[in-house]
Amino acid sequence: MDSNADLMRVLGRLEQKIENLAEDMKEAKEATKENRDRVQVELAEQKHMMSRLNNDVIINARIVAQQRDHINRLEDTIELHHAQVAPALEDWDDVKKLGKGISWALLAVGISAGSIFWWIGDLVGAWLKRWLNQ
Repeated sequence: MDSNADLMRVLGRLEQKIENLAEDMKEAKEATKENRDRVQVELAEQKHMMSRLNNDVIINARIVAQQRDHINRLEDTIELHHAQVAPALEDWDDVKKLGKGISWALLAVGISAGSIFWWIGDLVGAWLKRWLNQ
């Protein structure tokens, strides 16, 4: 009977080990399920964040396109206004040149007149000295 008792003990130990393995497998399955759930939640969060980033990139691209269009319209407007104002600017340059020419001419006339008045003053002074000395 010792052999039956030994066999029963060995079978009992094996049964206990099998139960422990089954318990361990059950815990491992639960842990794996929890990990999978956590990974699924993180993937969902990442997907949501990627979607938001994608939307942000799309919105920024549209804003940049609008700004580019606005800048192009402004450049066109500036070119149009410059073309409209160009004759007036050329006329203004001509007026400035004429004004400078007149200024130089007046300067030359002023220097000439001053020289002439100086010369006449010297002549009149010499004439008066001679007239008074007589």
